Amino acid sequence: ENLNRSHKSNSLLSVMMQPSVLKPLILINAFNILQILSGTYLIVFYAVDIITEICNFDDDPNSPQFSTMQSAVLTALIRLLLTMVYCCLLLRCKRRKLYLSSCILSAIASITLSSFLYWKGTTTKSFNDLIVIGILMLLYISANTCSMLMPGIMVGELLPLRVRHWAGMIFTAFNLMLFGVTKIFPWLRYAIKTQGLFMMFGCSSLLAFILFYWFLPETKDRTLNDIEDYYLESNWIWQKRSKKADENDQS
Repeated sequence: ENLNRSHKSNSLLSVMMQPSVLKPLILINAFNILQILSGTYLIVFYAVDIITEICNFDDDPNSPQFSTMQSAVLTALIRLLLTMVYCCLLLRCKRRKLYLSSCILSAIASITLSSFLYWKGTTTKSFNDLIVIGILMLLYISANTCSMLMPGIMVGELLPLRVRHWAGMIFTAFNLMLFGVTKIFPWLRYAIKTQGLFMMFGCSSLLAFILFYWFLPETKDRTLNDIEDYYLESNWIWQKRSKKADENDQS
Protein backbone atom coordinates (compact mmCIF):
# COMPACT_ATOMS: atom_id res chain seq x y z
CA GLU A 1 0.00 0.00 0.00
CA ASN A 2 2.85 2.39 0.79
CA LEU A 3 4.42 1.53 -2.58
CA ASN A 4 1.18 2.40 -4.37
CA ARG A 5 0.85 5.71 -2.52
CA SER A 6 4.40 6.65 -3.43
CA HIS A 7 3.55 6.88 -7.14
CA LYS A 8 3.19 10.54 -8.03
CA SER A 9 1.34 9.91 -11.28
CA ASN A 10 -1.98 8.13 -11.24
CA SER A 11 -2.43 8.11 -15.00
CA LEU A 12 -3.76 4.99 -16.63
CA LEU A 13 -0.51 4.34 -18.51
CA SER A 14 1.67 4.60 -15.40
CA VAL A 15 -0.58 2.24 -13.48
CA MET A 16 -0.74 -0.30 -16.30
CA MET A 17 3.06 -0.36 -16.57
CA GLN A 18 3.43 -1.54 -12.98
CA PRO A 19 4.53 -5.21 -12.93
CA SER A 20 1.62 -6.29 -10.72
CA VAL A 21 -0.79 -4.93 -13.37
CA LEU A 22 1.08 -5.41 -16.64
CA LYS A 23 1.89 -9.11 -16.18
CA PRO A 24 -1.67 -10.30 -15.48
CA LEU A 25 -3.01 -8.00 -18.22
CA ILE A 26 -0.76 -9.64 -20.81
CA LEU A 27 -1.71 -13.12 -19.58
CA ILE A 28 -5.45 -12.40 -19.60
CA ASN A 29 -5.48 -10.81 -23.07
CA ALA A 30 -3.27 -13.54 -24.55
CA PHE A 31 -5.70 -16.14 -23.26
CA ASN A 32 -8.69 -14.16 -24.57
CA ILE A 33 -7.26 -14.36 -28.08
CA LEU A 34 -6.59 -18.09 -27.79
CA GLN A 35 -10.02 -18.68 -26.28
CA ILE A 36 -11.73 -17.08 -29.28
CA LEU A 37 -9.60 -19.08 -31.73
CA SER A 38 -10.27 -22.30 -29.81
CA GLY A 39 -13.93 -22.09 -30.85
CA THR A 40 -15.49 -21.61 -27.43
CA TYR A 41 -18.10 -19.19 -28.80
CA LEU A 42 -17.90 -19.98 -32.52
CA ILE A 43 -19.20 -23.49 -31.88
CA VAL A 44 -22.22 -21.87 -30.22
CA PHE A 45 -22.94 -19.23 -32.87
CA TYR A 46 -22.48 -21.54 -35.86
CA ALA A 47 -23.41 -24.93 -34.39
CA VAL A 48 -26.00 -25.67 -37.09
CA ASP A 49 -23.65 -24.80 -39.97
CA ILE A 50 -20.77 -26.80 -38.51
CA ILE A 51 -22.86 -29.90 -37.80
CA THR A 52 -24.48 -29.74 -41.24
CA GLU A 53 -21.10 -29.70 -42.97
CA ILE A 54 -19.73 -32.46 -40.75
CA CYS A 55 -22.62 -34.81 -41.50
CA ASN A 56 -22.61 -34.12 -45.25
CA PHE A 57 -25.63 -36.25 -46.10
CA ASP A 58 -26.72 -36.90 -49.67
CA ASP A 59 -30.26 -37.54 -50.90
CA ASP A 60 -30.02 -41.27 -50.27
CA PRO A 61 -33.17 -42.27 -48.31
CA ASN A 62 -31.12 -44.99 -46.60
CA SER A 63 -28.82 -42.40 -45.04
CA PRO A 64 -29.31 -41.97 -41.27
CA GLN A 65 -31.79 -39.27 -40.39
CA PHE A 66 -30.24 -36.54 -38.28
CA SER A 67 -31.61 -33.18 -37.16
CA THR A 68 -28.90 -30.54 -37.07
CA MET A 69 -31.20 -28.09 -35.29
CA GLN A 70 -31.89 -30.56 -32.49
CA SER A 71 -28.19 -31.31 -32.18
CA ALA A 72 -27.42 -27.60 -31.85
CA VAL A 73 -29.99 -27.28 -29.05
CA LEU A 74 -28.50 -30.36 -27.41
CA THR A 75 -24.98 -28.91 -27.47
CA ALA A 76 -26.29 -25.70 -25.87
CA LEU A 77 -27.98 -27.68 -23.08
CA ILE A 78 -24.80 -29.68 -22.51
CA ARG A 79 -22.83 -26.46 -22.19
CA LEU A 80 -25.34 -25.09 -19.70
CA LEU A 81 -25.14 -28.19 -17.50
CA LEU A 82 -21.36 -28.38 -17.72
CA THR A 83 -21.03 -24.70 -16.81
CA MET A 84 -22.82 -25.43 -13.54
CA VAL A 85 -20.59 -28.47 -12.98
CA TYR A 86 -17.43 -26.42 -13.52
CA CYS A 87 -18.71 -23.73 -11.16
CA CYS A 88 -18.95 -26.39 -8.45
CA LEU A 89 -15.51 -27.79 -9.31
CA LEU A 90 -13.95 -24.34 -8.99
CA LEU A 91 -14.94 -24.36 -5.31
CA ARG A 92 -12.88 -27.49 -4.67
CA CYS A 93 -10.21 -27.89 -7.35
CA LYS A 94 -6.95 -26.08 -7.90
CA ARG A 95 -7.27 -23.49 -10.66
CA ARG A 96 -4.18 -24.56 -12.58
CA LYS A 97 -5.09 -28.26 -12.64
CA LEU A 98 -8.63 -27.54 -13.80
CA TYR A 99 -7.57 -25.08 -16.52
CA LEU A 100 -4.72 -27.26 -17.78
CA SER A 101 -6.94 -30.34 -17.92
CA SER A 102 -9.59 -28.40 -19.84
CA CYS A 103 -7.12 -27.06 -22.41
CA ILE A 104 -5.29 -30.31 -23.10
CA LEU A 105 -8.48 -32.41 -23.35
CA SER A 106 -10.02 -29.81 -25.66
CA ALA A 107 -6.89 -29.89 -27.84
CA ILE A 108 -6.83 -33.70 -28.03
CA ALA A 109 -10.53 -33.96 -28.89
CA SER A 110 -10.37 -31.19 -31.55
CA ILE A 111 -7.24 -32.49 -33.27
CA THR A 112 -8.57 -36.06 -33.24
CA LEU A 113 -11.89 -34.93 -34.72
CA SER A 114 -10.10 -32.88 -37.38
CA SER A 115 -7.90 -35.85 -38.30
CA PHE A 116 -10.95 -38.12 -38.54
CA LEU A 117 -12.75 -35.65 -40.81
CA TYR A 118 -9.68 -35.32 -43.04
CA TRP A 119 -9.55 -39.11 -43.28
CA LYS A 120 -13.23 -39.42 -44.20
CA GLY A 121 -13.11 -36.56 -46.68
CA THR A 122 -16.37 -35.53 -48.35
CA THR A 123 -17.92 -38.99 -48.38
CA THR A 124 -21.33 -39.57 -46.84
CA LYS A 125 -20.98 -40.43 -43.18
CA SER A 126 -22.21 -43.80 -41.98
CA PHE A 127 -23.98 -44.37 -38.68
CA ASN A 128 -20.74 -45.57 -37.07
CA ASP A 129 -18.97 -42.45 -38.34
CA LEU A 130 -21.63 -40.28 -36.73
CA ILE A 131 -21.14 -42.10 -33.43
CA VAL A 132 -17.40 -41.37 -33.52
CA ILE A 133 -18.00 -37.74 -34.52
CA GLY A 134 -20.63 -37.34 -31.79
CA ILE A 135 -18.33 -38.70 -29.09
CA LEU A 136 -15.43 -36.47 -30.16
CA MET A 137 -17.72 -33.42 -30.36
CA LEU A 138 -19.07 -34.20 -26.90
CA LEU A 139 -15.54 -34.51 -25.49
CA TYR A 140 -14.51 -31.24 -27.12
CA ILE A 141 -17.56 -29.35 -25.86
CA SER A 142 -17.23 -30.86 -22.38
CA ALA A 143 -13.59 -29.83 -22.01
CA ASN A 144 -13.86 -26.48 -23.77
CA THR A 145 -16.82 -25.26 -21.72
CA CYS A 146 -14.53 -24.57 -18.77
CA SER A 147 -12.78 -21.84 -20.75
CA MET A 148 -16.02 -19.81 -20.78
CA LEU A 149 -15.54 -19.21 -17.05
CA MET A 150 -11.84 -18.41 -17.13
CA PRO A 151 -11.73 -14.73 -18.26
CA GLY A 152 -14.00 -13.47 -15.50
CA ILE A 153 -12.23 -15.51 -12.83
CA MET A 154 -8.79 -14.43 -14.05
CA VAL A 155 -9.81 -10.75 -13.94
CA GLY A 156 -11.17 -11.21 -10.44
CA GLU A 157 -8.22 -13.14 -9.03
CA LEU A 158 -5.15 -11.83 -10.90
CA LEU A 159 -5.67 -8.07 -11.15
CA PRO A 160 -5.01 -5.87 -8.10
CA LEU A 161 -8.05 -4.35 -6.46
CA ARG A 162 -7.02 -0.77 -7.33
CA VAL A 163 -7.36 -1.41 -11.10
CA ARG A 164 -10.48 -3.57 -10.99
CA HIS A 165 -12.65 -0.68 -12.17
CA TRP A 166 -10.65 -0.66 -15.43
CA ALA A 167 -11.34 -4.32 -16.09
CA GLY A 168 -14.19 -3.32 -18.39
CA MET A 169 -11.60 -2.42 -21.02
CA ILE A 170 -10.48 -6.05 -21.09
CA PHE A 171 -13.98 -7.32 -21.81
CA THR A 172 -14.52 -4.54 -24.36
CA ALA A 173 -11.39 -5.62 -26.24
CA PHE A 174 -12.47 -9.23 -25.94
CA ASN A 175 -15.91 -8.52 -27.41
CA LEU A 176 -14.38 -6.54 -30.28
CA MET A 177 -12.03 -9.42 -31.12
CA LEU A 178 -14.90 -11.90 -30.88
CA PHE A 179 -17.03 -9.70 -33.16
CA GLY A 180 -14.27 -9.59 -35.78
CA VAL A 181 -13.61 -13.35 -35.72
CA THR A 182 -17.34 -14.08 -35.82
CA LYS A 183 -17.79 -11.92 -38.92
CA ILE A 184 -14.93 -13.58 -40.84
CA PHE A 185 -15.95 -17.07 -39.73
CA PRO A 186 -18.10 -17.87 -42.83
CA TRP A 187 -15.17 -17.00 -45.09
CA LEU A 188 -12.79 -18.95 -42.86
CA ARG A 189 -15.02 -22.03 -42.92
CA TYR A 190 -15.20 -21.82 -46.71
CA ALA A 191 -11.40 -21.51 -46.98
CA ILE A 192 -10.23 -24.26 -44.63
CA LYS A 193 -13.41 -26.34 -44.21
CA THR A 194 -14.73 -27.70 -40.94
CA GLN A 195 -11.83 -30.10 -40.47
CA GLY A 196 -9.44 -27.17 -40.74
CA LEU A 197 -11.48 -25.23 -38.20
CA PHE A 198 -11.22 -28.00 -35.64
CA MET A 199 -7.49 -28.22 -36.27
CA MET A 200 -7.33 -24.48 -35.50
CA PHE A 201 -9.44 -25.04 -32.38
CA GLY A 202 -7.10 -27.80 -31.24
CA CYS A 203 -3.89 -25.86 -31.87
CA SER A 204 -5.26 -22.81 -30.05
CA SER A 205 -6.25 -24.97 -27.07
CA LEU A 206 -2.77 -26.49 -27.07
CA LEU A 207 -1.19 -23.02 -27.06
CA ALA A 208 -3.49 -22.04 -24.18
CA PHE A 209 -2.27 -25.12 -22.29
CA ILE A 210 1.36 -24.05 -22.81
CA LEU A 211 0.54 -20.47 -21.78
CA PHE A 212 -1.15 -21.57 -18.56
CA TYR A 213 1.50 -24.18 -17.76
CA TRP A 214 4.31 -21.63 -17.80
CA PHE A 215 2.71 -18.36 -16.76
CA LEU A 216 -0.52 -18.91 -14.77
CA PRO A 217 -0.07 -18.76 -10.98
CA GLU A 218 -2.21 -20.81 -8.65
CA THR A 219 -4.81 -18.49 -7.12
CA LYS A 220 -6.94 -20.82 -5.03
CA ASP A 221 -6.68 -20.11 -1.28
CA ARG A 222 -4.48 -17.07 -1.97
CA THR A 223 -5.38 -13.47 -1.25
CA LEU A 224 -5.17 -10.61 -3.74
CA ASN A 225 -2.12 -9.34 -1.85
CA ASP A 226 -0.41 -12.73 -2.29
CA ILE A 227 -0.96 -12.60 -6.05
CA GLU A 228 0.18 -8.98 -6.26
CA ASP A 229 3.33 -9.81 -4.28
CA TYR A 230 4.04 -12.67 -6.67
CA TYR A 231 3.75 -10.39 -9.71
CA LEU A 232 6.08 -7.86 -8.09
CA GLU A 233 8.84 -10.48 -8.25
CA SER A 234 11.26 -10.33 -11.16
CA ASN A 235 10.32 -13.63 -12.79
CA TRP A 236 7.42 -14.10 -15.20
CA ILE A 237 7.35 -17.89 -15.24
CA TRP A 238 5.42 -19.77 -12.57
CA GLN A 239 7.41 -22.95 -13.20
CA LYS A 240 10.59 -21.18 -12.05
CA ARG A 241 8.94 -20.23 -8.78
CA SER A 242 10.60 -21.75 -5.73
CA LYS A 243 8.58 -24.71 -4.50
CA LYS A 244 9.67 -23.89 -0.97
CA ALA A 245 8.25 -20.38 -1.31
CA ASP A 246 5.06 -21.86 -2.68
CA GLU A 247 4.72 -24.13 0.34
CA ASN A 248 5.35 -21.19 2.67
CA ASP A 249 2.52 -19.24 0.99
CA GLN A 250 0.10 -22.12 1.46
CA SER A 251 1.09 -22.55 5.10
